[in-house]
Amino acid sequence: MKMKQNIIKSFYLFLLLLATQISAQNISNTKTDLPESVFGEWTTVLDKNRFTEFTLHKHFIESYWQAYVYNKDFEVIDNLYSFTATNDNNDTKEFKIKVISQDTLSVDRGEGFKTFFRQKTPRKSSYTTLKDCPEFLKKTWFTTNGNNKIEFSLTDDEFIYNGKKYEIEQVVNYTDSKQFRFTVKDGLDYKMFYFKDWYTDGYIQIGFHGQYGDLYKANKAYPNNRTENVDAYLITIVPKELQGNWLKTDGSNLWSHTLYYNFAVLDKTK
Repeated sequence: MKMKQNIIKSFYLFLLLLATQISAQNISNTKTDLPESVFGEWTTVLDKNRFTEFTLHKHFIESYWQAYVYNKDFEVIDNLYSFTATNDNNDTKEFKIKVISQDTLSVDRGEGFKTFFRQKTPRKSSYTTLKDCPEFLKKTWFTTNGNNKIEFSLTDDEFIYNGKKYEIEQVVNYTDSKQFRFTVKDGLDYKMFYFKDWYTDGYIQIGFHGQYGDLYKANKAYPNNRTENVDAYLITIVPKELQGNWLKTDGSNLWSHTLYYNFAVLDKTK
């Protein structure tokens, strides 16, 4: 009888030990960071002419041209990592990453799972430095919304946004599309900017916050719209106050004429 009780007692102790081990294993496996092996550049082909790509960084995940910083709420079950991350607009998204192999991931960024493959750099690009970027980038850039505000200032070794200096984490040169991607940080405040050299000298388009981008000018005196001959605009005899559309004063309020910096358009209808 006593032997039977000892066997039962030992069995219950075994079950208790097993439950403790399982619980400890679950605790250790449900709170973790992403493995180092997943960090880098990833891409997938949507169809013959389209693809999408993103960066997995040790502190953030890129989602549609924005850096979302991890909230450290990782949960993992069978190599499936679930977590949330927040961008610099305080928008929070849920992400899921399934590790298939060292070079293959299944990723859900809010639109369902897609298979991504590792790449050394973003497509048709190379890594560079701010110092090695073209000189046209390294200027003070003013807004073109009428405020003439200095929003960006770039030199050989400084990246300043809204009056604040950011440390440059990475610069990517997209050689085929004349774009430069800047990943900058202030502590764990990460931002991604896309400088697009699509226009005449003195103008540039800068995209951030996941937006296509706004037009910026390199001189406060430049017009807020792209102008091919900026020098002619600056020396025009037509005062800036007179440039624009003008209406008739006969009470009709119909269009009369338009004055540009280098020519005028008149209404010659009767």
